[in-house]
Amino acid sequence: MPCNPGLPVSTTNPCGYMLVVNAAYRTDVAFTFNVTAACPNTYYEISSWVKNVCYRCGCDINGVASNNVGYIQTAPGDSSGVRPNLAYEINGVDYYTTGNINYQGLGGTNSGSDTLNGWVRRAFVYKTGATETDFVINIRNNAPGGGGNDWAMDDITLKTCLPTFQMSPTNNPSYCENGSVNMAVRVQSNYDTYLYYEWERSTDGGVNWGPAPEMPGTQTFTYTYDGVSYKDTVVYPTILATAAINGYQYRIKTASTIANLSSGSCSVANSTDIITISVLPTCSVLPVEVLNFNVQLKTEHAVLNWAAKHEQNLRLYEIERSTDGKNFTKIGITAAKGTDAAEVYYTFTDPVPVTGKVYYRLRLVGVDNIYKYSSILSVSLNLPKVFQLSNLVNPFDSKLSFQLSTYQNEIVDVQLLDASGRPVMNRKLKVNKGNNAFTFEIPSYLQKGSYLLRIVSTSGVINKVIQKL
Repeated sequence: MPCNPGLPVSTTNPCGYMLVVNAAYRTDVAFTFNVTAACPNTYYEISSWVKNVCYRCGCDINGVASNNVGYIQTAPGDSSGVRPNLAYEINGVDYYTTGNINYQGLGGTNSGSDTLNGWVRRAFVYKTGATETDFVINIRNNAPGGGGNDWAMDDITLKTCLPTFQMSPTNNPSYCENGSVNMAVRVQSNYDTYLYYEWERSTDGGVNWGPAPEMPGTQTFTYTYDGVSYKDTVVYPTILATAAINGYQYRIKTASTIANLSSGSCSVANSTDIITISVLPTCSVLPVEVLNFNVQLKTEHAVLNWAAKHEQNLRLYEIERSTDGKNFTKIGITAAKGTDAAEVYYTFTDPVPVTGKVYYRLRLVGVDNIYKYSSILSVSLNLPKVFQLSNLVNPFDSKLSFQLSTYQNEIVDVQLLDASGRPVMNRKLKVNKGNNAFTFEIPSYLQKGSYLLRIVSTSGVINKVIQKL
């Protein structure tokens, strides 16, 4: 008989061991094994490889021999008789039956991942109870008859259905000293049992891990089910990039109960996708400025336009998309034109049609991989008829930044009036249907104090009192 799909026991026994059963007419237990030290409230996949070993064996379920009329064949030229059928019982309860196991021959057309050299893989899922750590699995002959019904079994396996993690940023982010470090983890699971998690930190290169100080203790996921899996994103509090944290590592650990979090065998941590902080001793600051950033809909696709200057240390723009305004995914890259003082213009069309409300931002990446982000803009299929000011930086200093949302393309007047009502600045801006982000310089001679920002358009007038630092 050819080797089963499992691992060899030794070099002198390359095929390992298997269980071979010559089943009788009784439907009785053929094999029992005890599971110990399992994790409570956890889903396990229980699987085994099974093989029908009868090619021409005896008679069928009705006692008709292979040379008599009325014999039930499983395939042309096949007289394997009664086909094996196995039942898996856990703690006295039947959880799964294999159905009839046909004789597969050697190789042939059965070459899928669950069929190999006549062996077939059968599996089911079992969830342990809230405190259950031990259980008994009985494998029973479930086919009535002994004319045939001979089978082999190997590689009985238990494995947990673990969640996956996606860290943000990626494994080895670099930060300028005194810059902000923002970390998040996106978790995805087939089941919603992995509810509890802890942030962990290592200060010795991953040798030892302990609770991360800015968010110690047990936290709870809030899952959203998308019809395929359960997902959530959790955020770590912002920390400052200093020389003291250079080389620190961060990860997340999760488990299906609070007690399981303290168990090395019942908790799971992301062992490869770990954030390692790198703080650069010297760092060139990106001088690039995004002056105008706009997103609008054209035939259900979002079109992004932006203008920028001072790009001498800028390498590229990464365009990012989100459906919730928090979790962004890169959807495109645009190379920077690399000019100094002159304004340059860019456009990008999202290839995926907009459904509902979608958010966009730009990630500006420098030649030394230092980066910063633009404002976040949103677009919706059902854009309300509003003329609205948002994200106004107030108080302001040398630059004035804000966002305008409008339902039509138009020209607006932006006026800055002093305390006596005299205009000290007047600019005309072209706004496009959708959301627009603006940044422009303020005359250096303006004194500290209160000013009135007035924005006038055919859609309406906006007045806002702002402070000059």
